[in-house]
Amino acid sequence: MRTVTESQARAVRQILVEECGMSPEDRYCSFVRTITIAEPRLACTEYRFMGALGFGGKFRNNGNRNNTPYVDCYPESETPERLRMIEAANVRLAELFGT
Repeated sequence: MRTVTESQARAVRQILVEECGMSPEDRYCSFVRTITIAEPRLACTEYRFMGALGFGGKFRNNGNRNNTPYVDCYPESETPERLRMIEAANVRLAELFGT
């Protein structure tokens, strides 16, 4: 898991709004607060934001993908449009986290 700063969390949230349809008003404080927790036993490795990716739309920070946070959704919810959203978000997340 990668430590996420508050400014990175705000940038992640904006990426999710722009690329994956996360509600711009929904859960702002909760999202930023949840993914910036540095205490290992309380750390958030996945955050369900849903948006245009459906119920399974998640931001993940679990050490996978070369320790780069990423977005995905349930495989059964994948569509070509959702896969394009996920890819666009993941490209921007990789740039944000310098990988």
